[in-house]
Amino acid sequence: MPTQIIVGEKSPDGIRDAAILTLGAGKIMRSLMAEAQFDDGFARIFRERFISSRRETLIALLQRGAARGELPKDADLELLADLCYGPIWYRLLNGHAPLDEPFVQAITARILRN
Repeated sequence: MPTQIIVGEKSPDGIRDAAILTLGAGKIMRSLMAEAQFDDGFARIFRERFISSRRETLIALLQRGAARGELPKDADLELLADLCYGPIWYRLLNGHAPLDEPFVQAITARILRN
């Protein structure tokens, strides 16, 4: 069963990243993130071509939720996007806990409580 993310919609590719990161792509993503810390040119390209598209997808989903009244209309969607992705990246980079469906559901529940 697909993870239900924010406002009752099937999760977009952006938030499914959490599941994908547990399937072997996580090591590659950690390496890319590490490289972005040392190479400003790479960091810019990584943000433009990878990070930005995922944020845009998530923000569009959050906008639809706000339009339906499932989030406050004045919600800071940029901040909510950070609150979604921050914990995922934190777990990916530290490896201290799994990136699994219960974790993603917990993030969703917190965002909906806004």
